[in-house]
Amino acid sequence: MSRTGDCWGNSVAESYFARLRVELVGHERYPTREAPLRSVGDYIDRSTTSNGAESQLGYVNPVGFELRTILEEQVA
Repeated sequence: MSRTGDCWGNSVAESYFARLRVELVGHERYPTREAPLRSVGDYIDRSTTSNGAESQLGYVNPVGFELRTILEEQVA
């Protein structure tokens, strides 16, 4: 977290929840109170798996990013 007044403290979390809102919640009608819990839980599980490419990692999945980092350290 950054200091008070710094704009980049929550940018990653805000970006993630904005994407969740646009991709999932914004156009969905839920019939029960439990439905959004399941839906958002499934979305989080799918978006945080080892297959998900993240912009923070240069659009490489987490496993690929780790492997690239290890290889770069061995070469250097």
